[in-house]
Amino acid sequence: MTAGGPDLLSLLLSLIILLAALWFGPTAFVARSIIRATLGPHAMHRWYKAVTFGVGLGMVATVMLAGFTGNNTSLLTTLFCLLTLLALMDYAWRWLPIEWTGGIIIIALLDGVLAQHIGITLLAMLGPALLLLALREAMLRLRGVEALGLGDIWLAIGLSGFLSPILAFVLLGLAATSGLIEVAIRMVFRNNESTRYGVAYGTHLCIVFAAIYVFMDIT
Repeated sequence: MTAGGPDLLSLLLSLIILLAALWFGPTAFVARSIIRATLGPHAMHRWYKAVTFGVGLGMVATVMLAGFTGNNTSLLTTLFCLLTLLALMDYAWRWLPIEWTGGIIIIALLDGVLAQHIGITLLAMLGPALLLLALREAMLRLRGVEALGLGDIWLAIGLSGFLSPILAFVLLGLAATSGLIEVAIRMVFRNNESTRYGVAYGTHLCIVFAAIYVFMDIT
Protein backbone atom coordinates (compact mmCIF):
# COMPACT_ATOMS: atom_id res chain seq x y z
CA MET A 1 0.00 0.00 0.00
CA THR A 2 1.40 3.36 -0.96
CA ALA A 3 2.34 6.25 1.29
CA GLY A 4 1.62 9.88 0.55
CA GLY A 5 -0.59 10.82 -2.40
CA PRO A 6 -4.11 12.21 -2.41
CA ASP A 7 -5.19 11.59 1.20
CA LEU A 8 -8.66 13.06 0.86
CA LEU A 9 -9.33 11.16 -2.35
CA SER A 10 -8.17 7.89 -0.78
CA LEU A 11 -10.30 8.56 2.29
CA LEU A 12 -13.38 9.29 0.19
CA LEU A 13 -12.89 6.17 -1.92
CA SER A 14 -12.27 4.10 1.20
CA LEU A 15 -15.46 5.31 2.85
CA ILE A 16 -17.51 4.65 -0.29
CA ILE A 17 -16.16 1.09 -0.54
CA LEU A 18 -16.65 0.37 3.15
CA LEU A 19 -20.12 1.88 3.42
CA ALA A 20 -21.26 -0.01 0.31
CA ALA A 21 -19.85 -3.25 1.73
CA LEU A 22 -21.53 -2.73 5.10
CA TRP A 23 -24.84 -1.65 3.62
CA PHE A 24 -25.20 -4.26 0.90
CA GLY A 25 -23.25 -7.07 2.58
CA PRO A 26 -24.56 -9.44 5.27
CA THR A 27 -22.86 -7.72 8.19
CA ALA A 28 -25.62 -8.87 10.54
CA PHE A 29 -24.64 -12.50 9.90
CA VAL A 30 -21.18 -11.82 11.29
CA ALA A 31 -22.65 -10.16 14.38
CA ARG A 32 -25.06 -13.06 14.87
CA SER A 33 -22.30 -15.66 14.69
CA ILE A 34 -20.09 -13.81 17.18
CA ILE A 35 -22.87 -13.31 19.72
CA ARG A 36 -24.21 -16.83 19.35
CA ALA A 37 -20.74 -18.34 19.90
CA THR A 38 -20.02 -16.21 22.98
CA LEU A 39 -23.37 -15.50 24.65
CA GLY A 40 -25.83 -17.98 23.19
CA PRO A 41 -28.88 -17.82 20.90
CA HIS A 42 -31.11 -15.78 23.22
CA ALA A 43 -28.59 -12.93 23.42
CA MET A 44 -28.05 -13.20 19.68
CA HIS A 45 -31.69 -12.43 18.87
CA ARG A 46 -31.71 -9.58 21.37
CA TRP A 47 -28.46 -7.84 20.56
CA TYR A 48 -27.39 -8.62 16.99
CA LYS A 49 -28.88 -5.43 15.50
CA ALA A 50 -27.09 -3.21 18.00
CA VAL A 51 -23.83 -5.11 17.52
CA THR A 52 -24.17 -4.87 13.74
CA PHE A 53 -24.57 -1.11 14.00
CA GLY A 54 -21.66 -0.87 16.42
CA VAL A 55 -19.35 -2.92 14.19
CA GLY A 56 -20.18 -0.77 11.19
CA LEU A 57 -19.79 2.48 13.10
CA GLY A 58 -16.49 1.35 14.57
CA MET A 59 -15.08 0.40 11.18
CA VAL A 60 -16.15 3.69 9.60
CA ALA A 61 -14.61 5.65 12.49
CA THR A 62 -11.38 3.64 12.20
CA VAL A 63 -11.10 4.33 8.48
CA MET A 64 -11.75 8.04 9.01
CA LEU A 65 -9.11 8.18 11.73
CA ALA A 66 -6.64 6.40 9.44
CA GLY A 67 -7.43 8.85 6.66
CA PHE A 68 -6.43 11.84 8.78
CA THR A 69 -3.08 10.42 9.90
CA GLY A 70 -1.48 11.81 6.74
CA ASN A 71 0.04 8.46 5.74
CA ASN A 72 -2.63 7.45 3.20
CA THR A 73 -3.63 4.37 5.20
CA SER A 74 -7.39 4.60 4.75
CA LEU A 75 -7.44 2.08 1.89
CA LEU A 76 -5.27 -0.30 3.89
CA THR A 77 -7.57 0.05 6.90
CA THR A 78 -10.62 -0.63 4.74
CA LEU A 79 -8.88 -3.69 3.34
CA PHE A 80 -8.31 -5.15 6.81
CA CYS A 81 -11.88 -4.32 7.86
CA LEU A 82 -13.14 -6.39 4.94
CA LEU A 83 -10.64 -9.15 5.69
CA THR A 84 -11.97 -9.38 9.24
CA LEU A 85 -15.56 -9.61 8.05
CA LEU A 86 -14.69 -12.22 5.42
CA ALA A 87 -12.62 -14.37 7.77
CA LEU A 88 -15.42 -14.49 10.35
CA MET A 89 -18.14 -15.00 7.76
CA ASP A 90 -16.39 -17.87 6.02
CA TYR A 91 -15.52 -19.61 9.27
CA ALA A 92 -19.05 -19.34 10.64
CA TRP A 93 -21.15 -19.69 7.48
CA ARG A 94 -18.79 -20.93 4.72
CA TRP A 95 -19.83 -17.90 2.69
CA LEU A 96 -17.71 -15.20 1.03
CA PRO A 97 -20.11 -12.49 -0.17
CA ILE A 98 -19.25 -10.78 -3.45
CA GLU A 99 -20.06 -7.43 -1.77
CA TRP A 100 -16.88 -7.90 0.30
CA THR A 101 -14.60 -9.84 -2.05
CA GLY A 102 -15.47 -7.35 -4.76
CA GLY A 103 -14.48 -4.52 -2.42
CA ILE A 104 -11.06 -6.09 -1.93
CA ILE A 105 -10.57 -6.40 -5.69
CA ILE A 106 -11.48 -2.73 -6.13
CA ILE A 107 -9.03 -1.68 -3.40
CA ALA A 108 -6.26 -3.74 -5.04
CA LEU A 109 -6.90 -2.07 -8.39
CA LEU A 110 -7.01 1.40 -6.82
CA ASP A 111 -3.75 0.71 -5.01
CA GLY A 112 -2.16 -0.39 -8.26
CA VAL A 113 -3.30 2.80 -9.99
CA LEU A 114 -2.18 5.10 -7.16
CA ALA A 115 1.20 3.37 -6.88
CA GLN A 116 1.59 3.33 -10.68
CA HIS A 117 2.16 -0.41 -10.90
CA ILE A 118 -1.22 -1.51 -12.21
CA GLY A 119 0.45 -3.87 -14.70
CA ILE A 120 2.11 -5.88 -11.93
CA THR A 121 -1.16 -5.86 -9.96
CA LEU A 122 -3.09 -7.32 -12.89
CA LEU A 123 -0.36 -9.91 -13.53
CA ALA A 124 -0.38 -11.00 -9.88
CA MET A 125 -4.17 -11.37 -10.06
CA LEU A 126 -4.14 -13.32 -13.31
CA GLY A 127 -1.98 -16.27 -12.20
CA PRO A 128 -4.05 -17.38 -9.18
CA ALA A 129 -7.27 -16.76 -11.10
CA LEU A 130 -6.27 -19.13 -13.91
CA LEU A 131 -4.89 -21.75 -11.51
CA LEU A 132 -7.91 -21.83 -9.20
CA LEU A 133 -10.43 -21.78 -12.03
CA ALA A 134 -8.58 -24.68 -13.69
CA LEU A 135 -8.56 -26.66 -10.42
CA ARG A 136 -12.23 -25.98 -9.85
CA GLU A 137 -13.17 -27.05 -13.37
CA ALA A 138 -11.00 -30.17 -13.17
CA MET A 139 -12.62 -31.29 -9.91
CA LEU A 140 -16.08 -30.65 -11.30
CA ARG A 141 -15.39 -32.73 -14.40
CA LEU A 142 -13.43 -35.55 -12.77
CA ARG A 143 -15.26 -35.99 -9.47
CA GLY A 144 -18.41 -33.93 -9.83
CA VAL A 145 -17.63 -31.90 -6.70
CA GLU A 146 -17.03 -28.19 -6.21
CA ALA A 147 -13.65 -28.17 -4.50
CA LEU A 148 -13.51 -24.37 -4.49
CA GLY A 149 -16.33 -21.89 -4.36
CA LEU A 150 -16.29 -18.83 -6.57
CA GLY A 151 -16.05 -16.73 -3.41
CA ASP A 152 -12.67 -18.29 -2.63
CA ILE A 153 -11.48 -17.51 -6.14
CA TRP A 154 -12.64 -13.88 -6.05
CA LEU A 155 -10.97 -13.43 -2.66
CA ALA A 156 -7.71 -14.97 -3.86
CA ILE A 157 -7.73 -12.71 -6.91
CA GLY A 158 -8.22 -9.60 -4.79
CA LEU A 159 -5.55 -10.47 -2.22
CA SER A 160 -3.06 -11.41 -4.92
CA GLY A 161 -3.27 -7.87 -6.25
CA PHE A 162 -1.35 -6.64 -3.19
CA LEU A 163 1.48 -9.14 -3.66
CA SER A 164 4.10 -9.97 -6.25
CA PRO A 165 3.16 -12.72 -8.73
CA ILE A 166 5.39 -15.19 -6.87
CA LEU A 167 4.05 -14.30 -3.42
CA ALA A 168 0.51 -14.67 -4.76
CA PHE A 169 1.17 -18.38 -5.35
CA VAL A 170 2.88 -18.62 -1.95
CA LEU A 171 -0.33 -17.26 -0.43
CA LEU A 172 -2.42 -19.98 -2.08
CA GLY A 173 -0.05 -22.73 -0.98
CA LEU A 174 0.30 -21.59 2.62
CA ALA A 175 -3.46 -21.13 2.98
CA ALA A 176 -4.05 -24.65 1.64
CA THR A 177 -1.43 -26.03 4.03
CA SER A 178 -2.96 -24.31 7.06
CA GLY A 179 -6.37 -25.57 5.97
CA LEU A 180 -5.09 -29.15 5.91
CA ILE A 181 -3.60 -28.66 9.37
CA GLU A 182 -7.00 -27.48 10.62
CA VAL A 183 -8.65 -30.59 9.17
CA ALA A 184 -6.09 -32.82 10.88
CA ILE A 185 -6.65 -31.10 14.23
CA ARG A 186 -10.42 -31.40 13.94
CA MET A 187 -10.17 -35.09 13.08
CA VAL A 188 -8.04 -35.72 16.16
CA PHE A 189 -9.97 -33.66 18.71
CA ARG A 190 -13.54 -33.74 17.36
CA ASN A 191 -13.78 -37.30 16.10
CA ASN A 192 -14.58 -36.30 12.50
CA GLU A 193 -17.77 -34.48 13.58
CA SER A 194 -17.02 -31.19 11.87
CA THR A 195 -15.02 -32.33 8.83
CA ARG A 196 -18.25 -32.72 6.85
CA TYR A 197 -18.51 -28.93 6.67
CA GLY A 198 -15.23 -28.63 4.80
CA VAL A 199 -12.45 -26.14 5.30
CA ALA A 200 -13.02 -22.40 5.43
CA TYR A 201 -10.33 -21.73 2.81
CA GLY A 202 -11.28 -18.06 2.67
CA THR A 203 -10.55 -17.69 6.37
CA HIS A 204 -7.11 -19.20 5.87
CA LEU A 205 -6.47 -16.92 2.90
CA CYS A 206 -7.28 -13.87 5.04
CA ILE A 207 -5.07 -14.96 7.95
CA VAL A 208 -2.10 -15.98 5.79
CA PHE A 209 -2.36 -12.79 3.73
CA ALA A 210 -2.32 -10.67 6.89
CA ALA A 211 0.78 -12.52 8.09
CA ILE A 212 2.55 -12.08 4.74
CA TYR A 213 1.60 -8.41 4.52
CA VAL A 214 2.81 -7.66 8.05
CA PHE A 215 6.05 -9.54 7.37
CA MET A 216 6.58 -7.57 4.14
CA ASP A 217 5.98 -4.31 5.99
CA ILE A 218 8.45 -5.26 8.75
CA THR A 219 11.17 -6.27 6.32
